Amino acid sequence: MFVATGIGPEVVEIDVPNNAIVATATIGDHGLINANQVMAFDANFLWLPILDDGTVLRLLPPADVVE
Repeated sequence: MFVATGIGPEVVEIDVPNNAIVATATIGDHGLINANQVMAFDANFLWLPILDDGTVLRLLPPADVVE
């Protein structure tokens, strides 16, 4: 499972059965994400709305930015 850590540039992957963070992805210069916004998943990607400009960022978990 991936979650945003607040308003900022990071998402973290959580190993739910062990309740542990297993990876952190920083979206760098792409803008800020908000933990209160919807993140969408498909078979391969995590889709994040970017607060700064209203775009959507596509990530290949855990940390590779694809756009």
